[in-house]
Amino acid sequence: MKYQRIAAKISLYIVAAAALVWLTVLLLHGFQSRKKQDLSLYHTVKLKSEFHARDARGDYTFVDYLETEQRVFEELDAKIVQPLQKTNLVLLNRYNPQSPCRPDVIGSHYNRTIEHTPEIITGGALLLHGLTDSPYSMRHLAKVFHTKGYYTLSLRVPGHGTAPSGLTTAHWEDWLAAVELAARHVHETAGTDNPFVIGGYSNGGALSVLYTLNALNDEQLPNPDKVLLFSPAIGVSKLAAFAHQLQALSFIDYFEKSNWQTIAPEHDPFKYNSFPLMAASQSHELSKAIQKSLAKNIRTAQWKTLCPIITFQSVIDSTVSVPAITQLYAKLPDGDHELILFDVNRASVLDDFLKTNPQQILDTLDKTAELPYSLTLISNETPESLQVVSRTRIRGNDTFDEPTHLNLQWPSQIYSMSHIAFLFPPNDPLYGTAPDESVNCIRLGKLEMRGERGLLQISEANLMRLRCNPFYPWMEEKITAAIPTASE
Repeated sequence: MKYQRIAAKISLYIVAAAALVWLTVLLLHGFQSRKKQDLSLYHTVKLKSEFHARDARGDYTFVDYLETEQRVFEELDAKIVQPLQKTNLVLLNRYNPQSPCRPDVIGSHYNRTIEHTPEIITGGALLLHGLTDSPYSMRHLAKVFHTKGYYTLSLRVPGHGTAPSGLTTAHWEDWLAAVELAARHVHETAGTDNPFVIGGYSNGGALSVLYTLNALNDEQLPNPDKVLLFSPAIGVSKLAAFAHQLQALSFIDYFEKSNWQTIAPEHDPFKYNSFPLMAASQSHELSKAIQKSLAKNIRTAQWKTLCPIITFQSVIDSTVSVPAITQLYAKLPDGDHELILFDVNRASVLDDFLKTNPQQILDTLDKTAELPYSLTLISNETPESLQVVSRTRIRGNDTFDEPTHLNLQWPSQIYSMSHIAFLFPPNDPLYGTAPDESVNCIRLGKLEMRGERGLLQISEANLMRLRCNPFYPWMEEKITAAIPTASE
Protein backbone atom coordinates (compact mmCIF):
# COMPACT_ATOMS: atom_id res chain seq x y z
CA MET A 1 0.00 0.00 0.00
CA LYS A 2 2.87 2.35 0.81
CA TYR A 3 4.37 1.97 -2.66
CA GLN A 4 0.96 2.40 -4.26
CA ARG A 5 0.49 5.71 -2.44
CA ILE A 6 3.93 6.85 -3.56
CA ALA A 7 3.19 5.84 -7.14
CA ALA A 8 -0.15 7.67 -7.01
CA LYS A 9 1.54 10.84 -5.73
CA ILE A 10 4.20 10.65 -8.45
CA SER A 11 1.50 10.19 -11.09
CA LEU A 12 -0.40 13.17 -9.67
CA TYR A 13 2.76 15.31 -9.75
CA ILE A 14 3.41 14.30 -13.37
CA VAL A 15 -0.15 15.15 -14.42
CA ALA A 16 0.02 18.48 -12.56
CA ALA A 17 3.39 19.30 -14.13
CA ALA A 18 2.11 18.44 -17.61
CA ALA A 19 -0.99 20.59 -17.06
CA LEU A 20 1.20 23.48 -15.86
CA VAL A 21 3.47 23.16 -18.90
CA TRP A 22 0.50 23.09 -21.27
CA LEU A 23 -1.12 26.10 -19.56
CA THR A 24 2.19 27.93 -19.91
CA VAL A 25 2.29 27.10 -23.62
CA LEU A 26 -1.28 28.35 -24.07
CA LEU A 27 -0.54 31.59 -22.24
CA LEU A 28 2.66 32.18 -24.20
CA HIS A 29 0.79 31.56 -27.46
CA GLY A 30 -2.05 33.83 -26.32
CA PHE A 31 0.22 36.74 -25.39
CA GLN A 32 2.32 36.27 -28.55
CA SER A 33 -0.82 36.33 -30.71
CA ARG A 34 -1.74 39.76 -29.32
CA LYS A 35 1.19 41.17 -31.29
CA LYS A 36 -0.51 40.24 -34.56
CA GLN A 37 -2.31 42.92 -36.56
CA ASP A 38 -5.92 43.72 -35.73
CA LEU A 39 -8.73 41.47 -36.84
CA SER A 40 -11.22 42.71 -39.42
CA LEU A 41 -14.81 41.77 -40.20
CA TYR A 42 -13.60 39.12 -42.63
CA HIS A 43 -11.85 37.41 -39.71
CA THR A 44 -14.66 37.60 -37.15
CA VAL A 45 -18.03 37.44 -38.96
CA LYS A 46 -19.30 33.89 -39.41
CA LEU A 47 -21.32 33.12 -42.54
CA LYS A 48 -24.19 31.02 -41.21
CA SER A 49 -25.51 30.07 -44.66
CA GLU A 50 -22.44 27.94 -45.44
CA PHE A 51 -22.90 24.25 -46.29
CA HIS A 52 -22.19 21.61 -43.65
CA ALA A 53 -22.17 17.82 -43.91
CA ARG A 54 -25.39 17.60 -41.90
CA ASP A 55 -27.18 19.43 -44.74
CA ALA A 56 -26.54 16.58 -47.20
CA ARG A 57 -29.39 14.44 -46.02
CA GLY A 58 -32.39 12.91 -47.74
CA ASP A 59 -32.96 14.30 -51.21
CA TYR A 60 -30.43 17.17 -50.93
CA THR A 61 -28.79 17.54 -54.37
CA PHE A 62 -25.92 19.41 -55.92
CA VAL A 63 -28.41 21.96 -57.23
CA ASP A 64 -29.30 22.61 -53.59
CA TYR A 65 -25.59 23.02 -52.89
CA LEU A 66 -25.32 25.73 -55.54
CA GLU A 67 -28.37 27.50 -54.09
CA THR A 68 -26.72 27.35 -50.67
CA GLU A 69 -23.56 28.79 -52.19
CA GLN A 70 -25.56 31.70 -53.63
CA ARG A 71 -26.97 32.46 -50.17
CA VAL A 72 -23.44 32.38 -48.72
CA PHE A 73 -22.26 35.07 -51.15
CA GLU A 74 -25.35 37.18 -50.48
CA GLU A 75 -24.58 36.94 -46.77
CA LEU A 76 -20.92 37.80 -47.47
CA ASP A 77 -22.01 40.95 -49.26
CA ALA A 78 -24.50 41.99 -46.57
CA LYS A 79 -22.41 41.25 -43.47
CA ILE A 80 -18.85 41.88 -44.62
CA VAL A 81 -18.41 43.57 -48.01
CA GLN A 82 -21.01 46.34 -47.61
CA PRO A 83 -20.09 47.26 -44.00
CA LEU A 84 -16.41 47.39 -44.99
CA GLN A 85 -17.19 50.08 -47.57
CA LYS A 86 -17.93 52.44 -44.68
CA THR A 87 -14.41 51.95 -43.31
CA ASN A 88 -11.05 53.19 -44.51
CA LEU A 89 -10.02 50.11 -46.45
CA VAL A 90 -6.51 50.17 -47.88
CA LEU A 91 -6.25 50.08 -51.66
CA LEU A 92 -4.65 46.62 -51.81
CA ASN A 93 -7.58 44.76 -50.27
CA ARG A 94 -9.76 42.27 -52.13
CA TYR A 95 -12.90 43.71 -50.48
CA ASN A 96 -12.19 47.27 -51.69
CA PRO A 97 -14.26 47.99 -54.87
CA GLN A 98 -11.52 50.34 -56.13
CA SER A 99 -8.71 47.85 -55.67
CA PRO A 100 -6.72 46.07 -58.40
CA CYS A 101 -7.00 43.09 -56.02
CA ARG A 102 -10.78 42.84 -56.23
CA PRO A 103 -11.93 39.54 -57.76
CA ASP A 104 -14.06 40.99 -60.55
CA VAL A 105 -10.97 42.45 -62.24
CA ILE A 106 -10.38 38.91 -63.51
CA GLY A 107 -13.79 37.41 -62.79
CA SER A 108 -15.56 37.20 -59.44
CA HIS A 109 -17.02 33.84 -60.44
CA TYR A 110 -13.60 32.26 -59.83
CA ASN A 111 -14.40 32.31 -56.11
CA ARG A 112 -17.48 30.20 -56.82
CA THR A 113 -18.15 26.75 -58.18
CA ILE A 114 -17.57 26.79 -61.95
CA GLU A 115 -19.03 24.50 -64.61
CA HIS A 116 -17.74 24.04 -68.16
CA THR A 117 -20.09 22.16 -70.50
CA PRO A 118 -18.90 21.27 -74.04
CA GLU A 119 -21.30 20.73 -76.93
CA ILE A 120 -20.51 17.01 -77.01
CA ILE A 121 -19.65 15.50 -73.62
CA THR A 122 -17.03 12.75 -73.70
CA GLY A 123 -16.33 12.53 -69.96
CA GLY A 124 -16.59 14.24 -66.60
CA ALA A 125 -13.96 15.87 -64.39
CA LEU A 126 -14.25 17.06 -60.80
CA LEU A 127 -11.49 19.50 -59.80
CA LEU A 128 -10.72 20.39 -56.18
CA HIS A 129 -8.69 23.39 -55.05
CA GLY A 130 -6.43 23.64 -52.01
CA LEU A 131 -6.79 24.99 -48.49
CA THR A 132 -7.42 28.80 -48.42
CA ASP A 133 -7.75 28.71 -52.24
CA SER A 134 -10.67 28.96 -54.64
CA PRO A 135 -11.70 27.49 -58.03
CA TYR A 136 -9.39 30.04 -59.68
CA SER A 137 -6.51 27.64 -59.00
CA MET A 138 -8.22 25.07 -61.26
CA ARG A 139 -8.79 27.60 -64.07
CA HIS A 140 -6.13 26.39 -66.50
CA LEU A 141 -6.61 22.69 -65.72
CA ALA A 142 -10.34 23.04 -66.40
CA LYS A 143 -9.55 24.38 -69.88
CA VAL A 144 -7.49 21.26 -70.62
CA PHE A 145 -10.42 18.99 -69.78
CA HIS A 146 -12.92 21.19 -71.59
CA THR A 147 -10.79 20.99 -74.75
CA LYS A 148 -11.01 17.19 -74.50
CA GLY A 149 -14.82 17.35 -74.38
CA TYR A 150 -15.18 16.84 -70.64
CA TYR A 151 -17.96 18.32 -68.56
CA THR A 152 -15.81 19.95 -65.88
CA LEU A 153 -16.82 21.07 -62.41
CA SER A 154 -14.39 23.15 -60.35
CA LEU A 155 -15.92 22.90 -56.89
CA ARG A 156 -15.80 25.66 -54.31
CA VAL A 157 -15.09 23.69 -51.16
CA PRO A 158 -17.04 24.95 -48.08
CA GLY A 159 -15.36 27.79 -46.20
CA HIS A 160 -13.45 29.06 -49.24
CA GLY A 161 -13.77 31.93 -51.71
CA THR A 162 -15.60 34.20 -49.24
CA ALA A 163 -13.76 35.34 -46.11
CA PRO A 164 -11.01 33.77 -43.97
CA SER A 165 -13.56 33.41 -41.15
CA GLY A 166 -15.12 30.64 -43.24
CA LEU A 167 -12.26 28.35 -42.26
CA THR A 168 -12.83 28.86 -38.53
CA THR A 169 -16.00 26.74 -38.68
CA ALA A 170 -15.44 24.36 -41.63
CA HIS A 171 -14.65 20.70 -40.88
CA TRP A 172 -13.09 18.11 -43.16
CA GLU A 173 -16.38 16.17 -43.09
CA ASP A 174 -18.07 19.22 -44.66
CA TRP A 175 -15.46 19.27 -47.43
CA LEU A 176 -15.86 15.54 -48.10
CA ALA A 177 -19.68 15.71 -48.11
CA ALA A 178 -19.52 18.48 -50.75
CA VAL A 179 -17.08 16.41 -52.83
CA GLU A 180 -19.42 13.41 -52.74
CA LEU A 181 -22.37 15.53 -53.89
CA ALA A 182 -20.27 17.01 -56.68
CA ALA A 183 -18.88 13.63 -57.79
CA ARG A 184 -22.33 12.14 -58.21
CA HIS A 185 -23.45 15.24 -60.11
CA VAL A 186 -20.46 15.14 -62.48
CA HIS A 187 -20.87 11.42 -63.11
CA GLU A 188 -24.57 11.77 -63.91
CA THR A 189 -24.16 14.93 -66.01
CA ALA A 190 -21.28 13.50 -68.06
CA GLY A 191 -23.04 10.17 -68.57
CA THR A 192 -22.37 7.08 -66.50
CA ASP A 193 -20.82 5.31 -69.50
CA ASN A 194 -18.25 8.06 -69.98
CA PRO A 195 -14.99 8.24 -68.03
CA PHE A 196 -14.90 10.14 -64.75
CA VAL A 197 -11.71 11.85 -63.52
CA ILE A 198 -11.04 13.57 -60.23
CA GLY A 199 -8.17 16.03 -59.83
CA GLY A 200 -7.03 17.81 -56.72
CA TYR A 201 -4.38 20.25 -55.57
CA SER A 202 -2.94 20.19 -52.02
CA ASN A 203 -5.90 19.79 -49.62
CA GLY A 204 -8.03 19.06 -52.68
CA GLY A 205 -5.57 16.28 -53.50
CA ALA A 206 -6.10 14.81 -50.05
CA LEU A 207 -9.87 14.98 -50.55
CA SER A 208 -9.46 13.30 -53.95
CA VAL A 209 -7.53 10.42 -52.38
CA LEU A 210 -9.98 9.96 -49.50
CA TYR A 211 -12.97 10.06 -51.84
CA THR A 212 -11.36 7.50 -54.17
CA LEU A 213 -10.54 5.16 -51.29
CA ASN A 214 -14.06 5.42 -49.86
CA ALA A 215 -15.65 4.86 -53.27
CA LEU A 216 -13.98 1.45 -53.57
CA ASN A 217 -16.50 -0.01 -51.12
CA ASP A 218 -19.44 2.37 -51.42
CA GLU A 219 -21.88 1.71 -54.26
CA GLN A 220 -23.38 5.18 -53.82
CA LEU A 221 -20.13 6.82 -54.91
CA PRO A 222 -18.96 6.66 -58.56
CA ASN A 223 -15.44 5.26 -58.89
CA PRO A 224 -13.03 7.53 -60.77
CA ASP A 225 -11.29 6.14 -63.84
CA LYS A 226 -8.20 8.23 -63.05
CA VAL A 227 -6.96 10.52 -60.28
CA LEU A 228 -4.63 13.49 -60.86
CA LEU A 229 -2.87 14.97 -57.84
CA PHE A 230 -0.83 18.16 -57.52
CA SER A 231 1.21 18.66 -54.32
CA PRO A 232 -1.33 16.51 -52.43
CA ALA A 233 -1.59 17.07 -48.67
CA ILE A 234 -1.41 13.35 -47.82
CA GLY A 235 0.77 14.18 -44.84
CA VAL A 236 1.12 17.52 -43.07
CA SER A 237 3.23 18.77 -40.17
CA LYS A 238 2.70 16.82 -36.94
CA LEU A 239 2.47 20.16 -35.16
CA ALA A 240 -0.90 20.60 -36.90
CA ALA A 241 -2.25 17.99 -34.47
CA PHE A 242 -1.93 20.57 -31.66
CA ALA A 243 -3.41 23.46 -33.64
CA HIS A 244 -6.92 22.97 -32.28
CA GLN A 245 -5.71 22.93 -28.66
CA LEU A 246 -3.84 26.21 -29.14
CA GLN A 247 -7.21 27.90 -29.69
CA ALA A 248 -8.30 27.08 -26.14
CA LEU A 249 -8.07 30.67 -24.89
CA SER A 250 -9.61 32.32 -27.98
CA PHE A 251 -13.05 32.53 -26.33
CA ILE A 252 -11.56 35.26 -24.12
CA ASP A 253 -11.69 38.60 -25.95
CA TYR A 254 -8.22 39.46 -24.72
CA PHE A 255 -6.85 36.37 -26.50
CA GLU A 256 -9.17 36.28 -29.53
CA LYS A 257 -6.23 36.41 -31.95
CA SER A 258 -4.91 33.09 -30.58
CA ASN A 259 -7.42 31.49 -32.95
CA TRP A 260 -5.15 32.44 -35.85
CA GLN A 261 -1.80 31.15 -37.03
CA THR A 262 -1.47 34.10 -39.43
CA ILE A 263 -3.33 37.39 -39.71
CA ALA A 264 -2.28 39.13 -42.91
CA PRO A 265 -3.55 41.72 -45.42
CA GLU A 266 -6.01 40.19 -47.88
CA HIS A 267 -4.48 41.38 -51.15
CA ASP A 268 -5.01 38.14 -53.10
CA PRO A 269 -8.43 38.09 -54.83
CA PHE A 270 -8.69 34.29 -54.85
CA LYS A 271 -6.68 33.03 -51.89
CA TYR A 272 -6.79 33.87 -48.19
CA ASN A 273 -3.56 35.17 -46.68
CA SER A 274 -4.86 34.86 -43.12
CA PHE A 275 -4.80 31.32 -41.77
CA PRO A 276 -6.84 30.08 -38.78
CA LEU A 277 -5.56 27.26 -36.60
CA MET A 278 -8.83 25.44 -37.21
CA ALA A 279 -7.84 24.96 -40.86
CA ALA A 280 -4.53 23.38 -39.87
CA SER A 281 -6.22 20.98 -37.45
CA GLN A 282 -8.82 19.94 -40.04
CA SER A 283 -6.10 19.30 -42.63
CA HIS A 284 -4.40 17.05 -40.08
CA GLU A 285 -7.68 15.23 -39.34
CA LEU A 286 -8.18 14.71 -43.08
CA SER A 287 -4.74 13.11 -43.39
CA LYS A 288 -5.62 10.78 -40.48
CA ALA A 289 -8.87 9.81 -42.22
CA ILE A 290 -6.87 8.92 -45.34
CA GLN A 291 -4.58 6.60 -43.37
CA LYS A 292 -7.58 4.95 -41.72
CA SER A 293 -9.37 4.40 -45.03
CA LEU A 294 -6.15 3.18 -46.64
CA ALA A 295 -5.57 0.58 -43.92
CA LYS A 296 -9.17 -0.59 -44.29
CA ASN A 297 -9.11 -0.85 -48.09
CA ILE A 298 -5.79 -2.66 -48.42
CA ARG A 299 -7.42 -5.68 -46.79
CA THR A 300 -10.32 -5.82 -49.27
CA ALA A 301 -10.70 -7.50 -52.64
CA GLN A 302 -11.57 -4.13 -54.17
CA TRP A 303 -8.07 -2.79 -53.52
CA LYS A 304 -6.70 -4.25 -56.75
CA THR A 305 -9.35 -2.35 -58.73
CA LEU A 306 -7.99 1.03 -57.65
CA CYS A 307 -7.80 3.37 -60.65
CA PRO A 308 -4.48 4.84 -61.88
CA ILE A 309 -3.14 7.75 -59.82
CA ILE A 310 -0.77 10.34 -61.31
CA THR A 311 0.95 12.82 -59.00
CA PHE A 312 2.95 15.95 -59.77
CA GLN A 313 5.15 16.90 -56.82
CA SER A 314 8.23 18.96 -56.01
CA VAL A 315 10.95 17.11 -54.07
CA ILE A 316 11.10 20.20 -51.85
CA ASP A 317 7.77 21.25 -50.36
CA SER A 318 7.38 23.37 -47.22
CA THR A 319 3.65 22.63 -46.94
CA VAL A 320 3.22 18.88 -47.31
CA SER A 321 5.27 15.79 -46.53
CA VAL A 322 6.95 14.31 -49.60
CA PRO A 323 7.82 11.05 -47.73
CA ALA A 324 4.11 10.62 -46.93
CA ILE A 325 3.39 10.69 -50.67
CA THR A 326 6.11 8.16 -51.51
CA GLN A 327 4.86 5.92 -48.67
CA LEU A 328 1.34 6.03 -50.12
CA TYR A 329 2.68 5.08 -53.54
CA ALA A 330 4.64 2.18 -52.06
CA LYS A 331 1.32 0.69 -50.84
CA LEU A 332 -0.53 1.01 -54.15
CA PRO A 333 -1.56 -2.16 -56.00
CA ASP A 334 0.14 -2.83 -59.32
CA GLY A 335 -1.26 -0.51 -61.95
CA ASP A 336 -0.58 2.43 -64.23
CA HIS A 337 0.28 4.76 -61.37
CA GLU A 338 2.96 7.39 -61.85
CA LEU A 339 4.80 9.70 -59.48
CA ILE A 340 6.37 12.71 -61.20
CA LEU A 341 8.96 14.50 -59.06
CA PHE A 342 10.46 17.89 -59.90
CA ASP A 343 14.03 18.23 -58.68
CA VAL A 344 15.64 21.48 -57.56
CA ASN A 345 17.62 23.51 -60.07
CA ARG A 346 20.99 21.76 -59.87
CA ALA A 347 22.64 24.52 -61.91
CA SER A 348 21.58 27.27 -59.54
CA VAL A 349 24.32 29.36 -57.97
CA LEU A 350 22.24 29.12 -54.77
CA ASP A 351 22.89 25.39 -54.44
CA ASP A 352 25.18 25.88 -51.44
CA PHE A 353 22.56 28.03 -49.71
CA LEU A 354 19.81 25.39 -49.67
CA LYS A 355 18.83 24.25 -46.16
CA THR A 356 17.34 20.96 -47.40
CA ASN A 357 18.99 18.52 -49.78
CA PRO A 358 16.42 16.48 -51.71
CA GLN A 359 18.99 13.85 -52.58
CA GLN A 360 18.04 11.67 -49.60
CA ILE A 361 14.50 11.24 -50.93
CA LEU A 362 15.77 10.51 -54.43
CA ASP A 363 18.39 8.05 -53.18
CA THR A 364 15.78 6.16 -51.16
CA LEU A 365 13.59 5.74 -54.24
CA ASP A 366 16.56 4.84 -56.42
CA LYS A 367 17.64 2.07 -54.04
CA THR A 368 14.18 0.48 -53.93
CA ALA A 369 14.53 -2.72 -55.93
CA GLU A 370 11.04 -2.72 -57.45
CA LEU A 371 8.39 -0.01 -57.46
CA PRO A 372 4.67 -0.76 -57.99
CA TYR A 373 4.43 2.43 -60.04
CA SER A 374 6.37 4.42 -62.62
CA LEU A 375 8.67 7.14 -61.35
CA THR A 376 9.57 10.18 -63.46
CA LEU A 377 12.18 12.71 -62.38
CA ILE A 378 12.32 16.18 -63.94
CA SER A 379 15.80 17.61 -63.50
CA ASN A 380 18.75 19.37 -65.13
CA GLU A 381 20.40 17.55 -68.00
CA THR A 382 23.70 18.02 -66.14
CA PRO A 383 24.55 19.96 -62.96
CA GLU A 384 26.07 22.64 -65.18
CA SER A 385 23.12 22.98 -67.57
CA LEU A 386 19.81 24.81 -67.20
CA GLN A 387 18.28 22.49 -69.84
CA VAL A 388 15.66 20.16 -68.38
CA VAL A 389 15.14 16.47 -69.10
CA SER A 390 12.80 13.77 -67.84
CA ARG A 391 14.04 10.39 -66.66
CA THR A 392 11.49 7.62 -66.19
CA ARG A 393 11.76 4.36 -64.32
CA ILE A 394 8.97 2.15 -65.61
CA ARG A 395 7.04 0.08 -63.08
CA GLY A 396 8.96 -3.12 -62.35
CA ASN A 397 12.29 -1.81 -63.69
CA ASP A 398 15.24 -1.10 -61.44
CA THR A 399 16.87 1.55 -63.66
CA PHE A 400 15.83 4.77 -65.38
CA ASP A 401 15.34 4.99 -69.14
CA GLU A 402 17.46 7.31 -71.26
CA PRO A 403 16.67 10.98 -70.55
CA THR A 404 14.14 12.78 -72.75
CA HIS A 405 14.80 16.43 -73.60
CA LEU A 406 11.81 18.64 -72.83
CA ASN A 407 12.97 21.69 -74.82
CA LEU A 408 12.57 23.68 -71.62
CA GLN A 409 15.01 25.13 -69.16
CA TRP A 410 15.16 26.46 -65.64
CA PRO A 411 14.88 30.25 -65.47
CA SER A 412 18.24 31.25 -64.01
CA GLN A 413 16.71 33.07 -61.04
CA ILE A 414 14.52 30.14 -59.93
CA TYR A 415 16.12 27.53 -57.68
CA SER A 416 13.18 25.15 -57.16
CA MET A 417 9.51 24.51 -57.74
CA SER A 418 7.09 25.39 -54.94
CA HIS A 419 3.99 23.86 -53.42
CA ILE A 420 1.69 26.51 -54.93
CA ALA A 421 3.23 26.76 -58.41
CA PHE A 422 2.10 23.70 -60.38
CA LEU A 423 -1.26 24.76 -61.79
CA PHE A 424 -0.33 28.19 -63.12
CA PRO A 425 1.51 28.84 -66.41
CA PRO A 426 4.02 31.72 -66.56
CA ASN A 427 1.47 33.89 -68.42
CA ASP A 428 -1.19 33.66 -65.69
CA PRO A 429 -2.25 37.30 -65.17
CA LEU A 430 -2.23 37.02 -61.39
CA TYR A 431 0.56 34.59 -60.47
CA GLY A 432 2.70 34.40 -63.62
CA THR A 433 6.28 35.60 -63.99
CA ALA A 434 5.42 36.73 -67.55
CA PRO A 435 1.76 37.67 -67.00
CA ASP A 436 -0.89 38.38 -69.59
CA GLU A 437 -0.83 42.20 -69.66
CA SER A 438 -4.34 42.48 -71.11
CA VAL A 439 -5.80 41.94 -67.62
CA ASN A 440 -5.32 44.96 -65.35
CA CYS A 441 -4.89 43.21 -62.01
CA ILE A 442 -2.26 43.00 -59.31
CA ARG A 443 0.81 41.00 -60.46
CA LEU A 444 1.53 38.78 -57.48
CA GLY A 445 3.87 36.59 -59.50
CA LYS A 446 6.11 39.54 -60.39
CA LEU A 447 6.31 41.35 -57.07
CA GLU A 448 9.86 42.54 -56.46
CA MET A 449 10.09 44.61 -53.31
CA ARG A 450 13.23 45.78 -51.55
CA GLY A 451 13.67 47.41 -48.15
CA GLU A 452 14.41 46.67 -44.52
CA ARG A 453 13.48 43.25 -43.16
CA GLY A 454 10.68 42.90 -40.64
CA LEU A 455 8.88 46.06 -41.78
CA LEU A 456 6.18 44.49 -43.96
CA GLN A 457 3.04 42.85 -42.60
CA ILE A 458 3.39 40.35 -45.43
CA SER A 459 5.98 37.61 -45.00
CA GLU A 460 9.09 38.23 -47.09
CA ALA A 461 9.27 34.46 -47.65
CA ASN A 462 5.79 34.48 -49.19
CA LEU A 463 6.73 37.36 -51.48
CA MET A 464 9.70 35.33 -52.77
CA ARG A 465 7.70 32.12 -53.24
CA LEU A 466 7.36 30.87 -56.82
CA ARG A 467 3.70 31.07 -57.88
CA CYS A 468 3.81 29.63 -61.41
CA ASN A 469 5.21 26.58 -63.15
CA PRO A 470 8.03 27.21 -65.67
CA PHE A 471 7.40 23.70 -67.03
CA TYR A 472 3.63 24.07 -67.34
CA PRO A 473 3.57 23.38 -71.14
CA TRP A 474 5.13 19.95 -70.60
CA MET A 475 2.82 19.18 -67.68
CA GLU A 476 -0.23 20.15 -69.73
CA GLU A 477 0.83 17.79 -72.51
CA LYS A 478 1.32 15.03 -69.95
CA ILE A 479 -2.16 15.61 -68.51
CA THR A 480 -3.78 15.79 -71.94
CA ALA A 481 -2.28 12.41 -72.85
CA ALA A 482 -3.44 10.91 -69.55
CA ILE A 483 -7.11 11.95 -69.85
CA PRO A 484 -9.07 8.77 -70.62
CA THR A 485 -11.40 8.55 -73.59
CA ALA A 486 -14.75 6.77 -73.73
CA SER A 487 -13.19 3.87 -75.67
CA GLU A 488 -10.59 3.13 -72.97
